[in-house]
Amino acid sequence: MKVSVITITFNDLDGLKRTCKTIQSQTFTDFEHIIVDGLSSDGTSDFLAEWQKQSVTNKFISEPDTGIYNAMNKGIKLSQGQWIIFINAGDEFAFNDTLKLAISKKEFSNSEYKVIYGHKFNKERKLEKSKKEPVILSSGELFSCHQSMFFSDKSFYDESYKIFGDFELLARFYKDFGKGAFKQIDLPIAVFEGGGVSSKISSTKRKEKFRAIFLHFGLRGLLKNYFLNPVVWKKLLRIKA
Repeated sequence: MKVSVITITFNDLDGLKRTCKTIQSQTFTDFEHIIVDGLSSDGTSDFLAEWQKQSVTNKFISEPDTGIYNAMNKGIKLSQGQWIIFINAGDEFAFNDTLKLAISKKEFSNSEYKVIYGHKFNKERKLEKSKKEPVILSSGELFSCHQSMFFSDKSFYDESYKIFGDFELLARFYKDFGKGAFKQIDLPIAVFEGGGVSSKISSTKRKEKFRAIFLHFGLRGLLKNYFLNPVVWKKLLRIKA
């Protein structure tokens, strides 16, 4: 069962090297590694030229992109695996046998599953477990980090989103396929570095979040998320945030 491991990078050579090392160390061998570089200026191109020679399954493109989801869609278009996972520059697999342990699970033989997900370690190597049910999507929350998710459906990200496109894709799956398309496995998948653009609170993120919730969960979902937002309650109660 072939897996496509996709890495997005831009001017993060040290993080990219660390990520490539953890991927090359996997005991599972039936995978391809695709790197999408946004035309970095930090020596990444020279590194990639040498990296590609190490395996015929290594592929990369280095060209300008219009954002993270444009880059991720490029990786999806190049992929040939039955399952896709994004391990971006700076992120790592939890163990050297993560792919082997994951793919050996019976869940990966079930064609009904569009997303199979596990747990993550944060950068301090503290285990953070994923949520068992994806229903929290209707509240605007992710049930796991993107780096701990395997995708069998090669749908593309909506590139009109700049920050919340990963949530929008999962909400779209939930709306189209139902919660039965998601399956949790009890296995740490990734060490997630964090600190990316999607981890930062901004007005753009809030707008995109509400937009995606309204699109896939309607007014009811939007109101549910709005009134569960502590920032909203602080304003309503005139408490200084």
